[in-house]
Amino acid sequence: MTFGVRRTSRVDPWIAPGTALFFSIMVAVLAPHYATWFGDAMPTLTHQFIDAYPVWIGLTVLALVVQAFCMTLRPGDSLGVPLKVLDGALSIVSVLVIVVGLIALALPVIGGPSI
Repeated sequence: MTFGVRRTSRVDPWIAPGTALFFSIMVAVLAPHYATWFGDAMPTLTHQFIDAYPVWIGLTVLALVVQAFCMTLRPGDSLGVPLKVLDGALSIVSVLVIVVGLIALALPVIGGPSI
């Protein structure tokens, strides 16, 4: 629901920054405890996701900087198109990281396979 406000982006606004921030906080709270809770039984995917967590933080920061730049400076047409493409790509990456992260965090809880 847009309450009469026209959206200029094709990307749904729930992706960033709200969902990314919530997911980052959730992983920051849970990840340090996973090694204690699950130990050697933790699936490889979960290990790899937790190890790559700093990359996720970097991508989130980059996405927020690009969005802030676009909203604040409103670049001209020559810079606007590449920034919109970058914003769309970062949004897609955010969605993929959140989906894979939720799977990775859920596998040890449900006793999933070590993939």
